[in-house]
Amino acid sequence: MSVEDLVVEGRLREALNELEPAISRPSVSWELRKEYNDIVTLYDLLLDYFRQGVNDPERQNVFTRLIGRTLVLSDRLELISSSEKSAKESKGNSPQQAFGAPTFWSSVEKADAIQKIRNGAKGADALLLLSSITLSLLQVFDPRKMEVLCEAAESTDDAIVVRAVTAIDIAVRRYAQRIRFYPDVEARLRQLGTDSAFIDMLTDVELQFVRSRDTEEIERRMVDDIIPSMLRSPKAKGKHFITPDDLTDESNPEWSQWLKESGLEEKLQELTELQMNGSDVYMATFSKLKNYPFFDDIANWFRPFDPTHPAISHLFPKDGHSLQSIIMRSGMFCNSDKYSFCLSLASVPRAQLDMLQSQFAEQEEAIREELGSDNPIASASSKNPKPSPRTLVRQYIQDLYRFFHLSPARSSYADPFIVGGSQAAGDPLHTFYTLPMTSLIALFELNFQRRDFPAAISSFDAIQRMTAKPSSPSSITDVTLWQKYGYCHQHNGNYEEALRAYLMADVLKPDHYWTLHHTAQCQRALAQYDDAFHSYHHLAAMKPDNPLFTYRQAECLIQMGKYDESLPLLQLLAYDNPNDLRTNRAIVRTELLLQHPDAALRTAHRLQTALTADDGTASQATDDDLTLIAVAQWLTGHRDEALLTLSPITSLPSVDTLHQLGIDETDIPFLLDLVRGRKGLKQ
Repeated sequence: MSVEDLVVEGRLREALNELEPAISRPSVSWELRKEYNDIVTLYDLLLDYFRQGVNDPERQNVFTRLIGRTLVLSDRLELISSSEKSAKESKGNSPQQAFGAPTFWSSVEKADAIQKIRNGAKGADALLLLSSITLSLLQVFDPRKMEVLCEAAESTDDAIVVRAVTAIDIAVRRYAQRIRFYPDVEARLRQLGTDSAFIDMLTDVELQFVRSRDTEEIERRMVDDIIPSMLRSPKAKGKHFITPDDLTDESNPEWSQWLKESGLEEKLQELTELQMNGSDVYMATFSKLKNYPFFDDIANWFRPFDPTHPAISHLFPKDGHSLQSIIMRSGMFCNSDKYSFCLSLASVPRAQLDMLQSQFAEQEEAIREELGSDNPIASASSKNPKPSPRTLVRQYIQDLYRFFHLSPARSSYADPFIVGGSQAAGDPLHTFYTLPMTSLIALFELNFQRRDFPAAISSFDAIQRMTAKPSSPSSITDVTLWQKYGYCHQHNGNYEEALRAYLMADVLKPDHYWTLHHTAQCQRALAQYDDAFHSYHHLAAMKPDNPLFTYRQAECLIQMGKYDESLPLLQLLAYDNPNDLRTNRAIVRTELLLQHPDAALRTAHRLQTALTADDGTASQATDDDLTLIAVAQWLTGHRDEALLTLSPITSLPSVDTLHQLGIDETDIPFLLDLVRGRKGLKQ
């Protein structure tokens, strides 16, 4: 067992014995040896007091803290061992970059970091510090870094809070089992959980992690479908780049018609809605623009956008310009993509860049003149409005996503997107923090919208656990939640749970058409035909013009063996639509089951006519159709016709099927052999 496994089980003495060889290596500092000896000495004292029967109310607390110290010591020794191995393999010792390195801070370093956070640091320093902590925690757990995150989460600076809460989200999910061995850290984290502002931010982070799960699919659609479709536009001929105006310009009706007929208009509308909901639609656009040397520095993947940065400052005049303000103001692009965009402009000739900036300036001036200087939109066009916390969350998690999917350095870190946004039962984050009802409902609705039904079910189950009362099966009174929950289960094939949800919805809002329809579907899938019949009977009364519900009633009666009751319903449907294939099939079967072969043959002729194509072949006929027609023919003495009907069949009917439809059991082997003889089948 590993040291961590031993201490988690409370086997501290064994864990310390396991560490003894590692602590004795020459490369281990005196500081770590002292820490090891201190832990051993304190634990020996604790055990000795216990042996003597001393009443020590702090015993468990001391033991818990010793476990925490042992875990950190074990990690530090493992880190030394890994560094030595890497240095040996590379025949040298190349120090790892400080940014995001798996380090353990001293109390002085922790205090310095907290001071930087409180002062807001200079420029981007505080924000980059928090991103560095995040990466470090994805390699090793450092309780002092967790304390810094707790401090940052209480900042008045939204940008700092966003990065701190995101880091806490990641760290708690990764180290929930460890945190209990650091009582001070745990108490601080749980105290944050009582702050509604913190929980709201945590919810936004969780929602954005959920949205990130669609990024790869959106990227695939952009690359494989939408962008190629745009390039096929009549306006794309001879152009290297297509603007949105090119696609929406209606000056030529043919372009507008092409946009609708090609399906691109609908796809672009869907992408717009995804973007408005916070989904990442620009990954495909900017993933090819991350190869600049700028991104060789890990910190630059997380750097807030700054037009004065040396890598891009030459693009912007010192007195500011429209291009700068537009990029700064844009809430659509994350910081990493803004740098990519600017770096790509570096290759644009100066004359074209000046022209582009001039056009932006003219457009902004036109907006101000048209709207007036007092209009808030016009005002926003000349200033850099402060982004909302939700926008900052989206931008930062998109920055994280790009690093963990595009950066060559990503392999050194555990990927937080594998588990980020999980709501499965027992998920560490949701076990540690209790999200309010509004947050759980938001997670449920988002997962339902994304059609991630297992995740939506997990979210709803969390809502149920929160609202459960001993006196009531559930306190959820929103009928639409029960409908959607039932739909999730129905889509996954769990008809029992789906039916339970629909029945709850029916209690809350009786006789709702949608609920009743899906209730009937589940009852039929569960072979509850009597209940399904009554549900469809009710639906037929609600929608008398819908023949489906009459057909479903007949179908349920057939399943219950009430053939004489089902036949009038089917004949009523046939009267309104004599050539309906489904109805005629059901009538032939029912008449055969009622042992009315002459009537079955008449209906079979009608079915055969409906199935016959213009060239005289039964092109739409299934094996089941041919079997029904042939049985009707055989039972009425038209045996050669029956054999001819069965000739094209691909799979011979079973003995049970033929016997149920009325053919004498002793005749069936001979009938099947006659068919085999005609077809040369070996069945």
